[in-house]
Amino acid sequence: MKKLILTLFLSLFCFSSICEASRVISNSSKKIDLKKGSESVPSTRSPVSLPISLYQDETELEALFLVNIGTVCITISDASGAVVYQDIVDTSANNQTNIDLSSLVSGNYTISFIYSITVHGDFQV
Repeated sequence: MKKLILTLFLSLFCFSSICEASRVISNSSKKIDLKKGSESVPSTRSPVSLPISLYQDETELEALFLVNIGTVCITISDASGAVVYQDIVDTSANNQTNIDLSSLVSGNYTISFIYSITVHGDFQV
């Protein structure tokens, strides 16, 4: 009986967590692949799970911090390397941040999350 109750409780908890996550990320969002540091050299090590997920829709980026990683500096650079956006987020107080893309001109951009390591990803507007 205890196993049945525990199984039901865990199932409900997992289901509610999935519902909450799907509510945050809209159906039209696209996940942006993030890489740790300089990933140009192939590694024989297993892939490491990063504590940040990044999604893009038509008007904004949404960064989800899956664990508290402290203070994070977020920068967006255009194709020429010029910084077009910069912000600092305290992940102990906010587990997500949204970045408005409406002021950016069409083109290719790189977003960087700098904390104890640097994580980056490329996207287009």
